[in-house]
Amino acid sequence: MKISTSILFVLFVFAYSCSEQSQTEGSNSNSLDSLIHIDKKNITSIGVSLTPTTKKEIKNWKEYQLVDEVITNFYAISKAEALNNSQELSRLVTNLRDSIRNEKHKDPSLKARINILQNECLRLEDMSNIQAITPEEVTASVKRTLEAFSGLNAKLNSLYAVSDLENELILDPDFLKILNDSTNTEDLNFSVSKENETLNKSNLAKPKQGLQEKKHLQKANKTLGQKK
Repeated sequence: MKISTSILFVLFVFAYSCSEQSQTEGSNSNSLDSLIHIDKKNITSIGVSLTPTTKKEIKNWKEYQLVDEVITNFYAISKAEALNNSQELSRLVTNLRDSIRNEKHKDPSLKARINILQNECLRLEDMSNIQAITPEEVTASVKRTLEAFSGLNAKLNSLYAVSDLENELILDPDFLKILNDSTNTEDLNFSVSKENETLNKSNLAKPKQGLQEKKHLQKANKTLGQKK
């Protein structure tokens, strides 16, 4: 009799545990199902895109290209789909953060934009594990994630725009030659001008010297006249 009671107790505990687990799984499933039943795709306007120059410069950045490919789907995605794809997106953004090899991409402000994007992706991923998540919360999280990606693109464009400007400021070799020739001509003109100035001073000094000699001659004649 005691053995039967013990067996019944064990069976009861086992059945209760299974019931709790199924209720928990059912709760998560119901949460996702509730989103699916009332879910419609949210259409979000495209944010900042890469400029042609930036696209060309980062075309071999494989980790960025993968993030761009997946996150593009989030501009027209349902809430349930967003939660289902959040884990993959989060993983790709983490790989993006760890893949920086280009010296230009080591800019602190660019790293900060990537960190912001990663944080938003992690928040969205966490929502997939929350039982009582609301559609509005998912929509807001997706919007913040897309805004963070747009901010990353804007920073990349800014970095390469500055690089283009610096390249434009490098003087053309032909222009440098013209500039050097012009500088040499100015130096030559300055030298000629100095020589002419010296000659003019010399010519001005000659009449003055003749006048002094004339005065000395007149004084000598006067002295001789007095002696006579």
